[in-house]
Amino acid sequence: MTSLARPLLSPASPTPASSTRPASSSTSCHTALSSLGTLCSPPTPGSPHSSPPPAFSSIRCRTATLFPGPLSSLRSPVPALSAEALELFHSMPERNVISYNAMVSALVRCGKIDDARKVFDDMPERNPASWKALISGYAERGRIADARRLFDEMPGDHRDVISWTTLIAGYCRAGDVWEAYHLFSTMTPARNIVTWTAMIGGFAWNGFHHDALFLYKEMHRTSAVKPNKETIISLLYACSGVGFPRLGAQITGISPSITWTVMIVMVGYSRP
Repeated sequence: MTSLARPLLSPASPTPASSTRPASSSTSCHTALSSLGTLCSPPTPGSPHSSPPPAFSSIRCRTATLFPGPLSSLRSPVPALSAEALELFHSMPERNVISYNAMVSALVRCGKIDDARKVFDDMPERNPASWKALISGYAERGRIADARRLFDEMPGDHRDVISWTTLIAGYCRAGDVWEAYHLFSTMTPARNIVTWTAMIGGFAWNGFHHDALFLYKEMHRTSAVKPNKETIISLLYACSGVGFPRLGAQITGISPSITWTVMIVMVGYSRP
């Protein structure tokens, strides 16, 4: 990605003229962030710029905003897998890839990841869903090394945007944003909004706020995807981290469902 200069403005700088107009689309969001051409640095490994405020930390713990998509489906608590279900599976006279996948997914959702791996290893054949179910399970539970090994063993034609995004999100959750960014930069499938949001959120919520804003600019410049609510929340957090609440105020116009509570926390955090 191209290099941009370090910030020349400060939190007390006058609000750009564009901020006086209500934002109502992703184009407005880009207009709001276009002034960051001199604010955003290219992604360079280093120390986080600041720590998240307590209120934002609470938001992060309660939502799937940080890394939405494939991992978020595993977060809701589910009942334990019954012994009868396991017995029924093992007593089936014939088992196909669908029944195996169902059992792998059920074991993953119940937290029995090692049992899921045993079923996975016993499968006579696997399809992309088989691999993605187990990779997601490893990534969600912080076993990113296991997820990466399995991803590397995955046949190349099975690696779609979902599997790449799952691993990227897993590395971000583990705090290794630069390995996530390496995958993001080298992935072969076209990135979708979930992929971009996972990486933008990875930078923002791990303290690399300038890099999150820079990556949003790259998304707008190089792709046709539009930001969703999760993207906007991560951008708001990044704005708070660099001390530009007015810029964040422009972004909130795109997503009315983002409450004023978030904005109040953001503005309060950005002030000395």
